[in-house]
Amino acid sequence: VTPDYRYRSPFNQAEGWAQSRVEPFHDVNGAVVGVISHVYDVTARRRVAEATERSESQFRTIIESASDVVLILDASGIARYASPALTPALGWKTADVLGQSPIERIHPEDRGVVEEMFRATLAHAGTTHRVQYRVRHVDGSWRTLVSTARNLLDDPSVTGVVVNSRDVTEWVDLQAR
Repeated sequence: VTPDYRYRSPFNQAEGWAQSRVEPFHDVNGAVVGVISHVYDVTARRRVAEATERSESQFRTIIESASDVVLILDASGIARYASPALTPALGWKTADVLGQSPIERIHPEDRGVVEEMFRATLAHAGTTHRVQYRVRHVDGSWRTLVSTARNLLDDPSVTGVVVNSRDVTEWVDLQAR
């Protein structure tokens, strides 16, 4: 089987993709007397693959450019993914949180409400919960975040709890004045 290759139809000049397979043609004595060539039009498959790749690239660019922090946690609360927005928001590098529970960085007075929200989110697939809490910045200061968690553990493309977090520290400080 050959790799996919481009072709142009001699009939209508349409471009497409093909794949071919060549096999020997034997006479009754088993001697090779020719070849049989099979050509398959794989244009539709290639177009679907290219569209999927574009879509995934677009999604990756959007997530990596967003200012909100996105975490994907497993059912035990361990971070499996952290978006690049983590660094400008809280100063932490993604490697600092992957494989760990972010609960240790949450203000001790707020841990209970965050843990309760996580338990409630785990209780039912597809549910979404929201919580406001303080989290430690790498510089030692406390930042106030609003996080929305959605249980997508049953979604095979995610298999985790997706947590979107926004830094609302300045807004909270303005409200307090």
